[in-house]
Amino acid sequence: MAKTVARLTRPALRMGLFAAFVLAAIPPITYLLMEQARINESLETEARAQSSLIARTVARNPKLWGYDTERLATAIIDVRHFSHRSLIQDTSNKVLASLGPIQEWPTLSATADFMESGMAVGSVTVEGSLRASLIDTLWISLASGLLGLGLFYPLYRLQLASIRRANTALEESERRFRELAGIGSDWIWEQDAQLRFTEHTTLGDKQNFVPTTIIGSTRWQLPIIISDDDRQRHQADLDARRPFSSFEYRIRDNQGEVRWFSISGRPRFSPEGEFLGYRGTGRDITRRKEAQERMAVLSRQLSIATEGAGIGIWRWVAEDERLYWDDLIYSQYHSSREAEPNPYKVWAMSMETAIAQQAINQIAEVWDGKGSRHMDFPARLPDGSRRFFRAYAVIEADLAGKPVGVVGTHWDITQEKEYELELRQHQDHLQELISARTADLQLAKEEAERANRAKSEFLANMSHELRTPMHGVLSFARLGQTRANSTTPAKLQEYFSHIHDSGKRLLGLLNDLLDLSKLEAGRMPMAITETNVAAVASESVASLSALAASRKVSLLVEGPDPALVPADRERLMQVLNNLIGNAIKFTAENTSVTIRWHAATLSRDGLPKPAMCISVCDSGVGIPPGEEDAIFEKFVQSSSTRSGAGGTGLGLAICHEIVEAHCGSISANNQPSGGACFEVKLPLDANDIDTERAP
Repeated sequence: MAKTVARLTRPALRMGLFAAFVLAAIPPITYLLMEQARINESLETEARAQSSLIARTVARNPKLWGYDTERLATAIIDVRHFSHRSLIQDTSNKVLASLGPIQEWPTLSATADFMESGMAVGSVTVEGSLRASLIDTLWISLASGLLGLGLFYPLYRLQLASIRRANTALEESERRFRELAGIGSDWIWEQDAQLRFTEHTTLGDKQNFVPTTIIGSTRWQLPIIISDDDRQRHQADLDARRPFSSFEYRIRDNQGEVRWFSISGRPRFSPEGEFLGYRGTGRDITRRKEAQERMAVLSRQLSIATEGAGIGIWRWVAEDERLYWDDLIYSQYHSSREAEPNPYKVWAMSMETAIAQQAINQIAEVWDGKGSRHMDFPARLPDGSRRFFRAYAVIEADLAGKPVGVVGTHWDITQEKEYELELRQHQDHLQELISARTADLQLAKEEAERANRAKSEFLANMSHELRTPMHGVLSFARLGQTRANSTTPAKLQEYFSHIHDSGKRLLGLLNDLLDLSKLEAGRMPMAITETNVAAVASESVASLSALAASRKVSLLVEGPDPALVPADRERLMQVLNNLIGNAIKFTAENTSVTIRWHAATLSRDGLPKPAMCISVCDSGVGIPPGEEDAIFEKFVQSSSTRSGAGGTGLGLAICHEIVEAHCGSISANNQPSGGACFEVKLPLDANDIDTERAP
């Protein structure tokens, strides 16, 4: 202890002696400097005054003043200090006069020039001694030193007693530190400057490493298992003499068991700053590391399970009243922790105010101890998409069972909600679907019945149309047979004419049926050539003029000539004959039928195409309302035909098929002035005719 106290008091002793020296030196040095300044100032003043008086004497005797030294000495006698020495010199430093005793060492001096006609012709130097002031300074220094020692010694004794008390407290503190270190750690260790262990307490309850096997070794000489990076970082701390904390490594004991150690240490230095080594503590953290590894495995398994199921984890901490999300929930809201550190802002901005308040109320109910809650809610994400989420919340407690917050899960149920919505829509509209299906079935039934009626009517008409000419053939043939020997040749010729007309009519009906079947099957041969509509119309009018005359109907033709259109001439003639023939049959007597053609457009694939429009308009009763499209269907006949105008109902169907084969259109409508008007539009460009549709 005595050596320790001496070592600790040595700096204080040195500092005390230095303070005493300073205290003894500062007053005399200050006094000496002040005296030197005072004497310098007095000498300078005296030199200036003497040079001024000598200059007056020189001015009165300008040429001879250098030879009259007594006058020079007399001139300055009144302003000279009796203890100082005055030297009068010319410009060559020759002493002209000297007044006063020689001054004792150390001396101070001041010089001033005197002038003649504006030029310096000599100087006067005044000398003074500093010895008396130096002696006074020595006495003052002795008194100051004695005063400093008188003040230092009691203070030194007080410091010495304080250091002894501090040393005693330090030893007690070190003892307590070792006790506390032993309680707070498993062992205490010390190393010397070469980092060899010089002290090491027992390693807790581990006897595989005992202090006697560690003392004298460095840490790297022990069976440590550590990565190169960790070893280099720790070695850098040791080389830099830096303190380190919680340095963890694995070590294999004598039984081959691997343990985890954690050490902390601080460098030790001598009072002179010399590195002495390290001192620190260590702990066996094997159990903690094993628990951490098990926790990491469980955490990874939980992360895999939640990510696989798309379930995120959220927490509301009561202490700071903040909401925390994991990364999965951030991804569900198309955001990130870096972009939005506050998840509550993301959550609140994606929801309607009323729904957000409802969710907050449910979290408050969980916090109030009312049990767990779950809630489904919609959210509008930053990209504008709408998603549905489900959140589950339970109370979170610490180890003591005290509530600390609310924790829960969060997952996307958009697909589930869409399925529910779709199912609900199906349920809500099931009756409408049934009603619509019933209406469709009823419509299909009515359509089938209508088609069946049309077929029946068609068959009735066909049977009538076929039976009538056949009956005529058979009747006139029988008359010819029975009256061949009794009747005249003219009468027989009449019978043969009727048989010929009935057969011709029967052949026309059969041709219509064959043409319709060929057109439907796509087997009707067509030769598309440049056809003049004017010529075809004139030929058709000529062939039907007799029928028109018999019914007192005039035929009017209007249109340019020529009017070329790519078409099958024979089929176009068939269409015009059918339309003009129908118009003659359905128009009233003493009226007219008008045939026109002109340029028009035809819509194809949504684009207008150039076309030729051919119209046939009559002055009859027109088309019954609602039958404008139906009259072009097969097995359908206008009600006006069924009323007695006759016909099989195949003509317009054949026209429709022929026009469709030309990639054109045919339509019918009633004129405002009365009568029906049929329009046929055929494309002018042969490339617009779909050859795959044409037979």
